[in-house]
Amino acid sequence: MSDTPGRAGAHETDEQFTVPVPQRTTYAVPSNPYAGQPVWPSPVPSSRGGTGSQAAEDPLIGQVGVALFWVVVGWWAFVVVRLLGYLSRFGLADTMLIRTIDRGAEETIVAAAVSVLAAVLLVSVDRTRRAPLTIASAVLALATVGIAVWRMLP
Repeated sequence: MSDTPGRAGAHETDEQFTVPVPQRTTYAVPSNPYAGQPVWPSPVPSSRGGTGSQAAEDPLIGQVGVALFWVVVGWWAFVVVRLLGYLSRFGLADTMLIRTIDRGAEETIVAAAVSVLAAVLLVSVDRTRRAPLTIASAVLALATVGIAVWRMLP
């Protein structure tokens, strides 16, 4: 018995088919209007003037500085939440701030380093050094480093 279809022992001829292949159509890829644009608009004016534009050297420097600034603002918000937690548990005490910062001594050192880095990056982008975010970043860096030094030095 044969496994091939058809009559056993019969010699079959192969049929040939012509299959039409559709033509490939190429399409132009639309250009991205946002390519090369900053991810976050910078509140720091560039040397060319106007707000919302980055310095010509590297637009990511200002964006990283802004992101690090907001990280430090978040750390300060967390310190305020810890202070309120201490206040609600134990009441008003003169050592409230000391105890709150002592709970996260390592965090304080890291926050001080991040705040200084944010201030340096924003100052390097802001040629006039008058942008509100640059000033706020420098003040926040001074306050954070001051708190870290106050608690870490005996």
